[in-house]
Amino acid sequence: MFTIQLFRNILLCSGAMLLATGCQKDSDGLGGAGQTLVRLPGSQDTLIVFGVDYKATSQSVNILEINRSPHNEGVINGETIVKIRPDASLITKINDSRDKDFEALPANAWSLDASVKLVNGFYEVRFGPGEIAQYIKINLNTSLLDLTKSYAMPFVLAEAVNGVVSKGPNTALVQVIIKNQWDGKYAAAGTFYHPVNGPRAIEEDKDLVTAGPNSVICNLGDLGASGYQMILTIQTDNTVTIAPAGATPNVDMNYGVNKYDPATKAFTLNYAYNTAAPRIVRETITRK
Repeated sequence: MFTIQLFRNILLCSGAMLLATGCQKDSDGLGGAGQTLVRLPGSQDTLIVFGVDYKATSQSVNILEINRSPHNEGVINGETIVKIRPDASLITKINDSRDKDFEALPANAWSLDASVKLVNGFYEVRFGPGEIAQYIKINLNTSLLDLTKSYAMPFVLAEAVNGVVSKGPNTALVQVIIKNQWDGKYAAAGTFYHPVNGPRAIEEDKDLVTAGPNSVICNLGDLGASGYQMILTIQTDNTVTIAPAGATPNVDMNYGVNKYDPATKAFTLNYAYNTAAPRIVRETITRK
């Protein structure tokens, strides 16, 4: 279920890129009418992953980006109102088509920011003069969420006042990933011992991505490009258990200490995989 690419890439395109590459395609589709287009820039794959830090209090987050592509200076100096519909059926569709288990973000854990209006069942986002990007902003209390569950918010771009909805994908299911305290960028250093080819040095950056309340997933040794991953679970005494993920067949932790040091924010790991001819890895993974 977990992949490094999935957790680390929220898949949002910049407004500048959309102005450069998106406007021409949609303008042609409208017969060159020069309409002002609105779109969801991150929804080409429908599923958008949004990471947010775990906090015990409410925090304001931009959960969904909307872009406006004005066709002339007069329009960019004017206003556009975009209407977006929450659509629970999108969660069901994604769950069925991709074998997921998303749940709607619990109503008690979030509220709309004052910048977004809920009118007749639609979220209304207003573009002011000069603005080409706006957001659906919410106030989210992550302490009210269960980190073992997969939460999402469904959106459908419905209509625009003083604008035209793009013909591109106009639905977005935003998966909300709650990052635990170990989630982040790290530097790995150590040695990979191959039973035939001998030792080689490990020196690379690694993303440790939330896989549960006390777990993170990351590349195993230097084999991330081959799909070998591992899940590190930090116990209350800061010892670490290692479980296989991705292409990794098994993990043997009996090759030394496996622990996390809160003072240095470093993992010390000694493990192996492949029981017939163990590949032994000794590495230290330190937060950058």
